[in-house]
Amino acid sequence: MKKNINDRGLIIHFKKHPGEYIEEIMIKDPEYIHWLEKKEKIDKFQDIYNHINQCIEIFDNKPFIDKCYGKLNGNPCNQQATRISFIPESTNPHFWCDNCDNRSQLLDLADDLIYVKTYREAVQFVKCYCSDRKYEYQNIISVMLKAKGFKGDLSVKNILSFFYD
Repeated sequence: MKKNINDRGLIIHFKKHPGEYIEEIMIKDPEYIHWLEKKEKIDKFQDIYNHINQCIEIFDNKPFIDKCYGKLNGNPCNQQATRISFIPESTNPHFWCDNCDNRSQLLDLADDLIYVKTYREAVQFVKCYCSDRKYEYQNIISVMLKAKGFKGDLSVKNILSFFYD
């Protein structure tokens, strides 16, 4: 396996994703990243595992730009969202700040809500609550990506810009 590290990402040459950036794979095929992370670690790929961890940290540290769906005293909260809730079998998001009691506002769904703040939590949500469906991995990461301010198409240029600009 060849690899190419530069200041804007890591290109890998695995069979499934030859010549692609880890960052691109994280966004377009998060199920593959999940699979890589669950495999037995091989020393010669340690720099790849480290790069994945760095990219996930960058992703997780980007704030949500969407507003909270909550209400305070009957008025829209409009605070910056800090977490997303989903119901099992669905990647349709509900955005919340840490101050709003979303369980009381979604009474019919309150017991079913699952909270997601991070890349790994999103992937785990799909694995556990969405029957491990491939398109749901892409869907939930796309939801989070847009909620974190990603603009444009999923070109390599835009993805690398999201991570490094």
